[in-house]
This record gives sequence, C-alpha cells and structure tokens, in this order.
Amino acid sequence: SQTFGFAQLSYDDNNRPEREPNLSFDVAFKRPELVESRYLMNFTAQRLATSTLVCQGFRRHFVMCTDWLFSLDEFNLLDESDQFVIGKRAYHMHGWLSHSFIVSQTSESGLIFSNGAIVPFDGDKLVCSSGDPHVNSLFGLSLPRMIQFLVTPMRDLAMDRTEYILLQMIMIFAESTNLTPSGRHICETTRDRHLSLLYSYIKREKESRSEEATLRLTKFLLMISTVTSLCHLLSDSVLSSITFNTINFDNVCVDALKP
Repeated sequence: SQTFGFAQLSYDDNNRPEREPNLSFDVAFKRPELVESRYLMNFTAQRLATSTLVCQGFRRHFVMCTDWLFSLDEFNLLDESDQFVIGKRAYHMHGWLSHSFIVSQTSESGLIFSNGAIVPFDGDKLVCSSGDPHVNSLFGLSLPRMIQFLVTPMRDLAMDRTEYILLQMIMIFAESTNLTPSGRHICETTRDRHLSLLYSYIKREKESRSEEATLRLTKFLLMISTVTSLCHLLSDSVLSSITFNTINFDNVCVDALKP
C-alpha cells in the first residue's frame, strides 16, 4: 500500500460513533472521530474522483490533520483559543502541501486522495479530467497551480520527507495574527527553530555551499505563498459549489474556510 509515512495516523477506531455531517469546526476539532473514520490512508490513484469521494477525502484529511496537530508538543503548549485559530488555518494549508508532496513521490499528475481517488490533470490541455464536471469545476483553477508551483518544483528539487515535514512545521506556525501573546511567542519560536533546522539539514545533506543551501531553502519557502493562494482559490470554489448546490460538503469543511 502507498501510505507515504501517514500510516501512523491510521489507527483502529472501530468503536467510533456515527458520523455527523453538520458539526461546527469547534466541535469537530475536539472530536474528529465524529467527522470520518480513521481508515488506512492509501494514495493509490486507483479510481477517478467523484463528488462523493472528494467529500470523503476532505473529511479524512480533516481527521488526519487534527490528529497530526495534537501529536505536536508545540501545538499542545498553546491555549485552546490559539489551537482553534491554528487548526482552522492549518486544515487547508496542510492539505495542499501534504497532497502535493504525496503526488510528487509518484508518477501521477493530479490530486490524489487518501481513499485512492484521483482528480487527474491533463498537462497538454491544462484541465482536470475526473469525469465529474462538478469536481473538475471545483479544482479547475487550483489544480494547475498545484502541479506547476508545488509538485513540479518538489520533483525537480527531489524534496525528501524530512524537508517536507520541516517546511510543514514552518508553514503552520508562520502566521501569528489573532493569537494571544503567549501563542504568538510559541509560534514564532517554533517557526524560527524549524527554519534553522531546515537550513542546517539542507547544508548537511543536500548543498554544502551556503549560497546553494540558501537558494534551496528559498525555493521551499516560496511554496508557502503558493499554498496560501491555493487556499483562497479553493475557498472560492467551495463556496460557489455550495451556492449552486453542486457538491454536498460536510459543514466542518465549510466552517474551516470561515474567518
């Protein structure tokens, strides 16, 4: 199976309660087992994505992202109010970076979900080709940018898992607005420490010359601005889908887009 290192977040929860589709983010964040089961994630690209499979993929990622955040010592140092702010911000940002890294480790072109569904991207026509027009519309603007500015650079740089994890930490803790003073301090300290760790790792394992190491680091950091723009594009597309009732998203996925 292709879990790409995420198997540790797929533990058994056979005794979980029934899924509840209308939860607010605040409730779901504390009880993610109500959103989706923790089935073993398997990014095999074995079937074309449908609206139903995309929604399931969104839910599974919510659970995975929440489990990951609460596994971090730095995150558990935050006040509950700060955890909610970071959690909302992290959901879609973590999704774009993690799914891009996963795709970069395969020969596929598209967006692969943990349930084995893929939204293929036709590089010649520059369009999504899932076969589901609602899915194609949802990712029509964001998927080409993901491939061009995230997946392709990750492949060109041969980004490894250590670099991905350190960049994920830098990105999630980069923004300190709307946090308490203690939350801002924790985020800034965490961001700076992981930035230093990433540079040191690059210099030790990838590029011994300072100039080349700095250039590699800069290319990684540029990916964060791409992720931010993808979050805005997806937010607009999701809200449009809700307005026209084309895809039936769970409330928590929508609530996470709200400020």
